[in-house]
Amino acid sequence: MEVVSIEDIKPVVKRVNFTTALPGSTWGPRLIFDFELIYVVKGHFEYSIGENTTPFNPGDVLVIYPCLEHTVRKIDDGQRELWSCIHCEPSNKGAWVEGDYQLAIEPAYMTHTPSGGGLVDMFRQAARAFAGQGRYRNEIVSSLVRSIWLRLAEQWVDGGASQLSGRMEKMTEYLREHLGDPVSRLDLARKFELTPQHVNALFRKELGITPGEFLQRERVRHAAFLLKDEGMSVRDASAAVGFCDQFYFSRVFKSIIGVSPSQV
Repeated sequence: MEVVSIEDIKPVVKRVNFTTALPGSTWGPRLIFDFELIYVVKGHFEYSIGENTTPFNPGDVLVIYPCLEHTVRKIDDGQRELWSCIHCEPSNKGAWVEGDYQLAIEPAYMTHTPSGGGLVDMFRQAARAFAGQGRYRNEIVSSLVRSIWLRLAEQWVDGGASQLSGRMEKMTEYLREHLGDPVSRLDLARKFELTPQHVNALFRKELGITPGEFLQRERVRHAAFLLKDEGMSVRDASAAVGFCDQFYFSRVFKSIIGVSPSQV
């Protein structure tokens, strides 16, 4: 799998908007198949995965990973809110969800941006360019979204509050290296000398999901790669990523990807 460095980020942009949200608006539960960046200009929102809900407010940028069932809700305070959304593949190397590439620096799921940093103007310019016409429209939009991604990455790299900790990076790397093994939260706790409760708390704090949900997502992503690019059967792909029951694998796969394994 190719690893895309931050210098090689070349977004393929699917959609950009800069708009208002009505009180009580809800998006989901839903799955998306590319990355979504949501920047809050005014107002208050909530992001939920399962029973875990995280608020995000003006200046916050939420990064939603592909194939992670979630809900976004505008908190009903009677006010119209202003936000911007970008859907994109960070790289032109293919699809992240299909295992075509991996990001050397993975985005934090929540980043608070400093006021006066000009990010709101960058989102606004990207939305205007996306809505416009012109010979180089796609290149201009990609360039603007790349600038946004790099601006955020400065915080992901240089110790912003939302950066993954070194311990979390090691735990997620360990899980990716053992997709076919029955790794439990207790196994992680023993491996990294933590309590199971601390492991769970770290995953919820830094990724917004449990270790089990992370492992299921990564297993399904790799299985999709084995099915599409390696030509494996559903039975062999499910076994390769640690599922003993092919029918259970198919249910999990469809709940995350949105289609059955046979449709990939």
